[in-house]
Amino acid sequence: MYRKQREALPPTCPCCEYNLTGLVSIRCPECGWVVDWDLAYSNEEQRRPGTPAYGARGRDCLWAVLAALGLMLFRPIAFARRFRYDEPWWAALMIASASCVLAVGPFLATGQIGTSDFRWGVTYASGMLACILTNSAVLATLCQDCSKTLIWPQRFRLLLEVSLYATCFVATWPYFGPPLTDGWRANFLFPVCTLDSFPGPNCDLQLLGRTAFFFWWASILLIFVCVRTRGTWAKILCVPTIYGASSFAYWIGYLTYVRFPFPSWCR
Repeated sequence: MYRKQREALPPTCPCCEYNLTGLVSIRCPECGWVVDWDLAYSNEEQRRPGTPAYGARGRDCLWAVLAALGLMLFRPIAFARRFRYDEPWWAALMIASASCVLAVGPFLATGQIGTSDFRWGVTYASGMLACILTNSAVLATLCQDCSKTLIWPQRFRLLLEVSLYATCFVATWPYFGPPLTDGWRANFLFPVCTLDSFPGPNCDLQLLGRTAFFFWWASILLIFVCVRTRGTWAKILCVPTIYGASSFAYWIGYLTYVRFPFPSWCR
């Protein structure tokens, strides 16, 4: 069935989805993509060109990862259309690792990290991991891809890599603090929550920063799933899923801080 559906699809530009039927030029008239007819006629997921990091080799890798990150942050619709389910893991892990280094860098530079900060590091790491895995698993279950050719493990991998890309916002935590919510309270402005400072500072600039970066992060995930799925109910359910994953992350972090058997030197 899927083979017949793929054969019935018109040739389409993978960058802007322009219908290339009857085109005599070697370039897409909409975006300028150099037409590869085999790619244009293949199935919807295979015809995606990938981010700049896809296929990058050698010295180009660093710039390709930065270009892919910029695409996600400032052109999330184009990022969602281009991102392939078989994007390289190294690019997503590079961004996640760099984000963690940038998050602790200001504290290392000023010598502010002490033994108690180890507890907070493990707490935040457990919460982040819980948020990433929850979002990836639930969204992969809710959102089938448009062509319905990707199975659940492929969709999970797709969303897991996107979530790792989105960890770039962790680099802002030293300046604004992490956005936290436990269901009915939040330390940023959210319509259905009571404003609460939680642990950490709560000046106006930091409050606005946490709010802006939370909604920026959530918007990137929502745009991605809306572009890559046609199910209306799936798109609607993604909104409480992302908020619920953040609340779940808070409680996992809280239980880690309270129940985890930390060594005596970091208590």
